[in-house]
Amino acid sequence: MSTNVTLCSILNLNKLTDPNYLDWYHNLRIVLKAENILYVLDTSGPLVSLDDVTVDQQQAYLKYSEDNDMATCIMLASMSPELQKQHQYIDAYTIIFHLKELFEEQARIEQYEISKLLFQDGGGNFNRISCAEDVGLY
Repeated sequence: MSTNVTLCSILNLNKLTDPNYLDWYHNLRIVLKAENILYVLDTSGPLVSLDDVTVDQQQAYLKYSEDNDMATCIMLASMSPELQKQHQYIDAYTIIFHLKELFEEQARIEQYEISKLLFQDGGGNFNRISCAEDVGLY
């Protein structure tokens, strides 16, 4: 599997820092989808017993491990050095889980604050009717 240099340049130009998590996450999903390894962000991988392992189970585990390693490398390469240090020994699924906890609440608060500013009237009060009139709902 060779990583598409053009797509990875998107992540290199927009390394993950605190304020750009949502943009970085969307770009990451694009790159991982192009590499056919997006699924590692959404699943924790197959559980394999050491005893009665079939060939299919072993192959599925090996494929997931390789894909997870590739996704983890792509993710780490597109992060700030501080975030790289925090996540260097973690798999892709766990990294995304942790980053969502770190940044999504902050992003929701920022979106709320922006929405609040957009829907306030000149006196600082929320004015639903004037907002609706602006978009032609009333």
